[in-house]
Formats: sequence, C-alpha cells, structure tokens
Amino acid sequence: MQFSDAYEKILSYDFLDDDTKKHIYLEDGDKHMCRFCGEGEDETVFDKSAHAISEMVGNRWLFSYRECKKCNIAFGNTCEDSFGKFVLPLKIVSQVYGKKRSIGYSNEHSQIKINKEDAILPEFSEDIKALIKSNEENSVLIPEKDGFILKLVRKRYVPQLVYFSLLKMALTILPFEEYEKYVHCYAMLYAVSREEEKTDGINVYGFEEFIPGPERFKCTNAELYRVKDMSGNRPYMYFCLNFGNYSLQIPLPTDQQQRGKSISVVGCKHHDKSEIRILRFNEFEEIFQCHFSAVMKEVVGEEKERLAKCLNLEFQNRAE
Repeated sequence: MQFSDAYEKILSYDFLDDDTKKHIYLEDGDKHMCRFCGEGEDETVFDKSAHAISEMVGNRWLFSYRECKKCNIAFGNTCEDSFGKFVLPLKIVSQVYGKKRSIGYSNEHSQIKINKEDAILPEFSEDIKALIKSNEENSVLIPEKDGFILKLVRKRYVPQLVYFSLLKMALTILPFEEYEKYVHCYAMLYAVSREEEKTDGINVYGFEEFIPGPERFKCTNAELYRVKDMSGNRPYMYFCLNFGNYSLQIPLPTDQQQRGKSISVVGCKHHDKSEIRILRFNEFEEIFQCHFSAVMKEVVGEEKERLAKCLNLEFQNRAE
C-alpha cells in the first residue's frame, strides 16, 4: 500500500523560509499553557522566541505560545546542537540557510563556505557563491565521469536527540483536539529536555526522502498526515519536515498504539524520482555522501593566475 492510500494531509505550513511573511504564534485558547511542562501564564513566562519549526532549516515566521521560555531554553540546550549537526550536510547539498545567510563546514582537511547573497570571490566573479577548499589526499569531493561525490565526515551528534527534535516540532504544531492522544509523548519530551530521561537505550526510527536534481521542494514546509483507516496497524499520524532536496519523516503512533501491538510503517514519497531510506535514530552516521551531476571547467592562463590571487586573499582574510 502506498503512503497516499493510507494517509491524508491534515495540516501544512508552507513557505516557512519566506522572511517577508508576518509572524504567526500558535496558541491553545485565550490563555497560554506550555504543552511540555504543563504550566500556564500565571506560573511561567511566555515570550516570542520559541520557533514552532526549527530556524535551522529556514523557518522565519512560525512561532509558538504552546511552549514556555524555560522549556524553549531547555530544548535548545539539549537537542538543538545534535539536530543542527545532523542537518548540516543536507543544508549544504540543498543550499538551505538557517539563522545565518551562509553555510559553513570545516575539518582538518577541508573547508566549505556557501553564501546566499554575497559573492565569495567578488574580485574574480560576482556569480561564485560557494567555495570548497580541500586536501587532495582527503578531499570532500571525489570526481566521477558525470560529476562528483560530496563526502563529509559528520560532526558528532546524538542520534536520539535528532529524533526528539523532530518529535518536538510535530507535537508543537499538533492540533489541540489531538493533544490527549500524545500525553505520554509530551511528558517524555519534557524529561529528555531536563536530562531526566536516558536516550541511549531508545530505539526509534523514521525516513529520509531525497529528491535528486533540481526538482526539489519549492520551500521549507512542515506537514502532518493522519491515517484514513483507524482499524489498521499503521501509526495514527506522520510528521514531515521538508526543505531543499530532503524530507525528514517520523511516524507518530499514539500513546495507546505504543503500548499495543506492532505497527506497520511506510515512507511518504513526495516525488516520482524520490529515494527513501530508513533513518535509525539509535545509530550515529559518521559519513555523509551525495552524488552531484556537474560539468567541470579547467581554469588556465591569466584567468588561473587571477583566481589564485583571489583565493590567497580569501584564505588570508579568514586566517585574520
């Protein structure tokens, strides 16, 4: 059975990366109540800093009054670092910008910098927005006949905390009428954010969808899907976080489903050419690889000399 046969979309926040849109603050009723710690506005502080969907994947305008300031800080301290390290290679491939207008990666052998607007080497060309410097013996770029493979050593992250980051986003945008089906999930998230719950023994998984080539998602968006047939053994809901060439997906079984029989899962395929793989959130993926189709151009003569001078100037400025 295909995903579309089993599920229907019930909610979608589109064009989250459009910074011209007016800020929206999700809330439950007239009085603020934190979904994670259960405290109301008479017991804790609510401000305008809690992003409903992570800013790291480009969310500019969807915020939440369903999360208090204390919980927002706690989640940031526990989960944000791992989520950011996990999605960094995906953002490099897709050129998706989060809090900053540039994306960077570095290790002892290589450096990558991609700018959204400013040219990297304006003295050479206003069109060059990306620059990769790499040791030839340990290059992040492996040439092939029709392009190259980008191979990155991931920064160390906690895979379970990547899952909890996605779960937190899903439960933040969850419609209020579905809240009671996930009370245990909210409590578990609270315990994880306060480091009261050990995560190393948690065995959870999801899906990663990759759309190759230029036919990518038009915007950063977040989706919730609900199962059509309640009598089956499929998770009650699915959450999809879509950006660039990627979709990160997790099933959302209810508290009751998690205590019952085994459930059957399937990935959501947004495009005919999509490739879907299972994400095991109890395994650290040390190496990230992605194939690019590209036409290589050799720079020679005077143009090569001018490029060399610009590169020397660029790396000298970085060192300073």
